[in-house]
Amino acid sequence: MASARVVPTSLPENSSLSELQNQLDSFAELSVEQLPRLLGSLETIKAMVWLRLAAPSPIQAPADQLLDVAEAARRLGMSKDYIYGHAKQYPFTRRMGRKLCFSERGIEAYIRDHSNVVLTTLQRKRRIGLAG
Repeated sequence: MASARVVPTSLPENSSLSELQNQLDSFAELSVEQLPRLLGSLETIKAMVWLRLAAPSPIQAPADQLLDVAEAARRLGMSKDYIYGHAKQYPFTRRMGRKLCFSERGIEAYIRDHSNVVLTTLQRKRRIGLAG
């Protein structure tokens, strides 16, 4: 019995596919008694491929950037002097030798986590007429 090539034409021909094709070609020589075991193995492979296809692709988070004091102060709405003086209190502070840097993602998380505190403070100030 002549064996036909099984590799789909849409897949690039490479060494792994060539090895797979060689394996597929050898199946034509199996005895009838060996075919059920072959089918079980093929079903296992098929299930593994379906699992990989169904698994969500990993989402890569954007790379974190280090910001200088001026940019960190601008994003936080604070003065540079205040940032310098309180840098040790912030979990997003990074030291690069003597240079003080700030994690952009850390600042975003800090703002997100503390936004209700800022709003509450602003609301209090508005109630007593301190904020415009």
